Parts: sequence; C-alpha cells; structure tokens
Amino acid sequence: MLVPNSVDPNPTDALDVLTFERLADDPHARRELLWALSMIQGDTRAARSLEAVDLGLAKRLAPVVARHWLAARAHGSSEPASPAFYEAIWSERFDHHRARYLGVLCCCPECARAA
Repeated sequence: MLVPNSVDPNPTDALDVLTFERLADDPHARRELLWALSMIQGDTRAARSLEAVDLGLAKRLAPVVARHWLAARAHGSSEPASPAFYEAIWSERFDHHRARYLGVLCCCPECARAA
C-alpha cells in the first residue's frame, strides 16, 4: 500500500508507482519499454535478445518506429536513430500503456483507431 508523503502529498507519485507495478506485470509493455531503453543506450544486442524472446515485439513496434522515423526525416534529421529518437518512442509507449491501465485512450494512432 502506498503511503503519501505527509509534507508534500502528490497523487501523481502514487499513480506512477501503480503504473510501474502494472508494467512489471505486463510482459509486452515491459519488453517494449526495455527495447526502447536498450536502443537509447545503444545496446542493440539487448534489443535483439528481447525481439528473440518476444516474437511479436518487432511487429508491435514497427508502426511506432516508422512514424517516428518519418517525423524525424520530415524535420530534417539526418540521423533519426539517435537517443532522442528512441526516447520519443519510449515516452509514447509509456504514455500508451499508462493510459491503457487507467482505462482511457492516449493520443497515439493505435488508440485513435480504437476510438
């Protein structure tokens, strides 16, 4: 059980803890975020290991990566696969899963199609 800080209670702290608890129990979401984190750190070997364990991982992430790649190219980035590129993917997937755990839709195209 979460005990809020009596000096500075912040309900978003409890939400973040609950989000991370759900992520820990959700293998698909956890692997998506670990994949993006591996790519942020430039550890393609770890990313490929995750893809080998979760055969649907690359398929789930392909539209997200493609959308971010196209956006990076449209903004003139000559190197779309930078750490910032993967940070944006991590943030989008985290927001998506967090919204899903709250029972709402985020603003990603996947949720827009479901609306």
